[in-house]
Formats: sequence, structure tokens, C-alpha cells
Amino acid sequence: MEQEVFVVLSSSQHETRTRDPDDRWDRGNTHTDWSIKGLAINGDEKRTRNNYELIPTVVLSSSNGDEKRTRNNYELIPTDVEVNINGAYFLVYAIYSTGDTFGSDDCGRFEPIALFTTLEKAKACQKACEDKDVKSFLHENGEKETIYRPWLGYFEYLNDLDIEVVRVINVM
Repeated sequence: MEQEVFVVLSSSQHETRTRDPDDRWDRGNTHTDWSIKGLAINGDEKRTRNNYELIPTVVLSSSNGDEKRTRNNYELIPTDVEVNINGAYFLVYAIYSTGDTFGSDDCGRFEPIALFTTLEKAKACQKACEDKDVKSFLHENGEKETIYRPWLGYFEYLNDLDIEVVRVINVM
């Protein structure tokens, strides 16, 4: 039975520039705030990331009348770490912006990179991801992993590459 590990997070998105009603292609701009809640583990059955991703969006109105879209997310973490409910782990993740010709999404994407049991290994991964010339990092078990950097696109750029201590909050 293969264990799957997910980072549980919530996101709140609000509009930073309203779309131009006279421009049919304009979609406006948004900004997303992310909050990491912890880890969820699934060891009972094989599921795909999409089973967890489509959790209903909740629309909230703020006091000034702006709409905020809030949703809970489950993002699959590539890891070789055997996660248990009593442990603390170090999550390396990126938050990046994206967009297109018609608008932008500031901090609109969350990318879990890897999970470690020691801060030293997490910092080594973080450092490797910061250096565009480095092509891989070492997983917990010492195996090389090619670094995927979705924030290096034409419209994309990195906002944050960080490490957070996380614990299991849900067993699925």
C-alpha cells in the first residue's frame, strides 16, 4: 500500500484591477493569499490529485463590497518520507505569479516542491531551487530529483520560495 501525502491549504483570491468592460479580452487582475494548514495522508487506496482538488469554492463579501473567493486545496507532495501522525516535517514550497496578455494573477499559484524530516535537507533543497543553474536536489533518501520551476515562464515569476514546519491534520 503506497502512502500519498498532501499539503492542506486554503487560498483567498481578490480582484486588484477590475476588467475593462469596453475590452472583451480583458480579464482584470487578481491577488491570492495562501495559508498552509498542515498535511493529509492517504494510505488506504490509490487516488489521484484531482479527487482532492475540486473542493467547493466559497464566495465571501468583505465590508467594502469586494468579492473574495476562498477555497480549500489539497496539493499532492512528491516525497519519499514515511509520514506519521506524530511527526513534524519541513515543506519546501513556492508561490508564484502568472498571467497572460489579458490580465495577471499575483501570487496565484502554489507549488509544493518536497517534504523533509530535517531543516538542513530542506534548506539544501531551497537553495538548489533558488539557483537557476542547479538542475536537481536530493530527496530524503538521497535520490536526485529534477527541479521543476513553473515560475520561470514568460508571464510567471517567483514571489516566495520558503520552508514551513507542517504536521498531519487529516488522515483520509
